[in-house]
Amino acid sequence: MQEFSRVRVPVLAVFGSRDEFAVIQVKRYLDILESRTGSNRFERAIIRDADHGFYRKKKEVASIVMDWVKHI
Repeated sequence: MQEFSRVRVPVLAVFGSRDEFAVIQVKRYLDILESRTGSNRFERAIIRDADHGFYRKKKEVASIVMDWVKHI
């Protein structure tokens, strides 16, 4: 996490709501990341019913990422 505080570029954090590796709520992970980043542009997305690998959700992830890239 210490290195994350040095990030100064825009950040898009994408998590699946059913991430099997999340030991705390995904929203809490995102809150922690946002509080510890050095970026002044942190955006988040939680993909409903997606696991860690975004199984069967790749198009949704791609759409979110492409939209984000267009607006940074």
